[in-house]
Amino acid sequence: MWRAPREVQAVRNAGATETVCVAGVGYDLTLLIPGATRTLHRACDDVAVGQAADVLEPVLRAALGHEPRFDVLYPGGVSFAAEREAFQDFAAAGGVLRPQPNSRAQPPGFEPAPQPEP
Repeated sequence: MWRAPREVQAVRNAGATETVCVAGVGYDLTLLIPGATRTLHRACDDVAVGQAADVLEPVLRAALGHEPRFDVLYPGGVSFAAEREAFQDFAAAGGVLRPQPNSRAQPPGFEPAPQPEP
């Protein structure tokens, strides 16, 4: 996930799809490690959000009961199962998340995605 572009669009076999956000939510995720940061934005599209589901679920679950705004947003608990499944189905069908062509440029001093340690 952290190697993915900051903002993405879902490209299926028939081409890129435009996502219209009606009742969805956008998420900004930031990874901080010594000497580097990496930020991702996943907005509304189940496929894009599903790519980040494994990070979003535990983080938002930890906030429940500690932050009333999250309690209101997730009254039945936090689950990104539908989004995770949408991403898995999308990837299995050959779909690819590509950089969003109109996304804003990375900030000055942008660090590339962190590499795994040897």
